[in-house]
Amino acid sequence: MPPGGIDESAHFYADVVGLERIERPATLGGVGAWFRAGSQELHVSEYEDFAPASKAHPAFELDGPDLDAVAERLRAAGAEVRWDERLPGVRRFYSFDPAGNRLEFLTRGRSCRFLTSSGLLGGVVRRGKHGMTVASGIKGKLHGYLQGTVTGGTFIPTGTCTATCSASDFIAGFFTPGASSTCNLGYAGCRFNFSYTAQRQQKQGLLYHHWVDRGLDGVHEIFIGDIAST
Repeated sequence: MPPGGIDESAHFYADVVGLERIERPATLGGVGAWFRAGSQELHVSEYEDFAPASKAHPAFELDGPDLDAVAERLRAAGAEVRWDERLPGVRRFYSFDPAGNRLEFLTRGRSCRFLTSSGLLGGVVRRGKHGMTVASGIKGKLHGYLQGTVTGGTFIPTGTCTATCSASDFIAGFFTPGASSTCNLGYAGCRFNFSYTAQRQQKQGLLYHHWVDRGLDGVHEIFIGDIAST
């Protein structure tokens, strides 16, 4: 931090970002502040020859609701919130502290496993290398998120979902009858970003083993790469 900036920075990290301020040993000298971020610590100090870190940065991983709450607090405090969807399966944004240091905040989608059914491959917009067919029984892992709005029903915390657990299955399993989701009404009210990876590419006889399924602009579904046998 530049000289005289520690109080403003301490307020930012404690009250806006929401980190716990912890004691900084007086034996260290100088002017600074320490914070706890989960199992990690963030240490900030004042320097005469300070220059903001506009590229290298710390990244804070949060739960989904907490990520949105931090984004709202940052906006309310006048800080920039710059969303970046380039990382498959991850919601994240960048911001800057009062001294101009770059910060990243992110949440990772939930991870699970998938098993393919055989068939032809298709899509709306395709990028990168892709094949024609995929064999049944291909195993792999996926992570990502689906974000929409549910209206007309009550959430059931103890609900269950089918094995395939499509968007419609999820609404039927976790909400009372009459609920509807914007993710069942087209892309306009739904955002999603999923990353699929099939391990042991050669053993499973795969031509391609990584696929991203993304819909972020309310208009297009984009396939990047592929999981394909031929």
